[in-house]
Amino acid sequence: MATATKEAKTPGPGPVEVFITVEKIGGHKRAFVVPGRISTGKNETKVPYINWENRTEGVVRLWFPFGESVFENHAERKEGKEVKRFKVNEKTFFGAHTFDIPPKDTLTLFVKDAADDGTYHYHVYCEEIHQSAQGNSEPEVDVP
Repeated sequence: MATATKEAKTPGPGPVEVFITVEKIGGHKRAFVVPGRISTGKNETKVPYINWENRTEGVVRLWFPFGESVFENHAERKEGKEVKRFKVNEKTFFGAHTFDIPPKDTLTLFVKDAADDGTYHYHVYCEEIHQSAQGNSEPEVDVP
């Protein structure tokens, strides 16, 4: 007797969570991006989005010079319990300008289905310490 079997569909990967923190090291405050290197994956291993959570006491500025090669033209920012959605004007936010992430808020950028392969460096400036984030070398996103 033949029986039909259903193949279990494995869900794709979840989002990537990135934390921006301030630590005191050797008596000096330093900002860190954890993890420092992110991989978006591709096709069935592609992550849907990346969250940058500001765990500092000041505004964090995320500058992504070639973000339009990796991310969709819409984003979300979680402010407390409220989620605000907005369009990303590639000429405004990617390249010359920054995303400001207030303390305790999260910025979500959605990964394109057909993101261009490459390694994309980005920069995080932390108002709390008036310095760029350090550690793990310069933060970057790898596609795939």
